[in-house]
Amino acid sequence: MSFLSESRFTILDNSEIQSKIVSEMVLIIQAICAECSDIDAIILEGSYGRGEGAMIQLGHRWVPVNDYDLCIVTEKVVAKTSLENIRKIILRECDIWRVDFSTISRSGLSALKPRMLYFDRKYGSQVIYGDREILNIIPEMRSEELPLFEAEKEFYTRIISFVLAFERVYLLREVTDKETFQIRQQLAKALIACANAQLIVRGIYRSSIIEREKLFREIAPYNKDIMELIFSAFAFKSYPDYKQSINVMEYYFQCRNVYLKCFKEMVNIMYKTKFNTWESYSIKYLHSLRNLALRLRGWLKQDNCHYRNQQLNLAQLFLVIG
Repeated sequence: MSFLSESRFTILDNSEIQSKIVSEMVLIIQAICAECSDIDAIILEGSYGRGEGAMIQLGHRWVPVNDYDLCIVTEKVVAKTSLENIRKIILRECDIWRVDFSTISRSGLSALKPRMLYFDRKYGSQVIYGDREILNIIPEMRSEELPLFEAEKEFYTRIISFVLAFERVYLLREVTDKETFQIRQQLAKALIACANAQLIVRGIYRSSIIEREKLFREIAPYNKDIMELIFSAFAFKSYPDYKQSINVMEYYFQCRNVYLKCFKEMVNIMYKTKFNTWESYSIKYLHSLRNLALRLRGWLKQDNCHYRNQQLNLAQLFLVIG
């Protein structure tokens, strides 16, 4: 695992940060190997996998502020209890607030289709353990091959940011400094989703957030105020400021309004329809050929997960609208 010291995890050129993350990667590898057998590889995804992870300095120590996203490549089924045990160890021993896992087999990697998640796995991640050439198994993908529904999916994926912040910001109206920072993190991800969606529909999406910001600046699809808000989200994502004070409620609704405006513009493009109301969009969404096909497939397999997911997406959307 000596190659880890040569890997890049953040955009900061700091030997102390590098040493800290390498030591945490070693601990993560040990924790996974202790619970799982026959591991082909462990892939670090997300911002740290891209080498663009963000850090903040709290007192005398540097702390990662994004999740560790890990994909375990193995032919064996990994029990949920094993993953939970690994998660507990990592959260206890590492300076990280959250860690996410996925598992896949070699044959699963070779069958991946052009999707944003798999595009990022192919071009925006790194192997921290095992077969270092395993990412080559994933088929080549071009950004223009990403389907349009990936743009819509990106909005639904990030709408949870507003749902999670809703209770603290709108109901309790009591937000600690740490919660303020975490809310800004989540809202930054939501605003960046607006940029990601624009890049997807134009066939120019990139895994690197630095490249995405550059391309988004070039196409400039929104007015000046919206562009500046989204650029501030890119800046916060890369160089977060823990101490910056803001009016959280005001910022929440500012981000929400921009998010919904960008969402509406995107679905108008996707469905080639100008939706006057969100209700008319929801009907079109549920009756789109793709969603009908997903529900039919679920019905044939006696699994209504796709139906539940579609209903949940709309429920979250209307909660945020309200």
